[in-house]
Amino acid sequence: MPASSVVVVNYNGGLLLSQCVESVRRHTRDYELILVDNASTDNSLVLTSPGPDLRVFKLSSNIGFAGANNVGIKESSGRYVVLLNSDTVVTRNWLDALVGQAEKDASIGLVAPKLLRPGNPTLLDSAGHSCRYETAVCKDRGHGEPDKGQYDHLTELPSCCFACALIKKQVFFHIGLLDKKMFLYFEDVDFSLRARIAGWRIVYCPESVVYHIRGGSTRITGQRQLWSRSRAYLLRIILKNYQTWPMLLYGTRRFLMELIGIAAAAKNRDRDYAWGCAESIFWNLVHLPARDRVLVQRLRRIPDKAIFT
Repeated sequence: MPASSVVVVNYNGGLLLSQCVESVRRHTRDYELILVDNASTDNSLVLTSPGPDLRVFKLSSNIGFAGANNVGIKESSGRYVVLLNSDTVVTRNWLDALVGQAEKDASIGLVAPKLLRPGNPTLLDSAGHSCRYETAVCKDRGHGEPDKGQYDHLTELPSCCFACALIKKQVFFHIGLLDKKMFLYFEDVDFSLRARIAGWRIVYCPESVVYHIRGGSTRITGQRQLWSRSRAYLLRIILKNYQTWPMLLYGTRRFLMELIGIAAAAKNRDRDYAWGCAESIFWNLVHLPARDRVLVQRLRRIPDKAIFT
């Protein structure tokens, strides 16, 4: 069996998907490639060359990034699972560096590479996440900065971007899969926090370099609408993952912020923003994560403040 299973989710990826697959084949060893297609309507699968290293799972409907990745994770046979976006291009020794870092310590559960934006000058896309406890908002470290080596050191992270991330198979057995209710965006933050809460470490490995075009398929699906829908996921992350008193404090604050947002949007006649705030409230009431919260807190080994600092 291969050491690593590389899971790529595709939705109308076009030529970007083909470039991603070919880069994996060129620069990777001891792997299997699992392609999960979210009911694409373009010719991206036709453009992708078949091979003994590639297994393709065509879904009958678009079940979102988290849901489709879960399909690939369940089908994986490697002891490492690498979630890789279809709009990425990997480089020499990218996976060897990630695996090597993961094997240094049994407590390391996730390893994130240096993500770069293609172009001249080369800009940083993500060197892992920095997170704000009060809001659960996580931002990509170094995003948009010229890469001058300022992030070329090993770093412990609270969370990382799932455009590319290596995850030990044991982590899924321990804490479960990605939250499929998060259709797109913030599923990486939620999973990372759950892993950290359960005692797993997340490490940034700058020796592994992956180029990320970013937004390769969401340009087609309507990025603004998806971002508006995803604001509800921040409140879900707080309700599910935070310890009791911070959950009550910051969850209530988030709820009030949405109410204020509705009032402000109504005053400014911004219907889209008002709907986004209202949807955040009602969606979380309908999908209240009571059972999920019990499971997360039952596995807790690390306090919130230790994770966010």
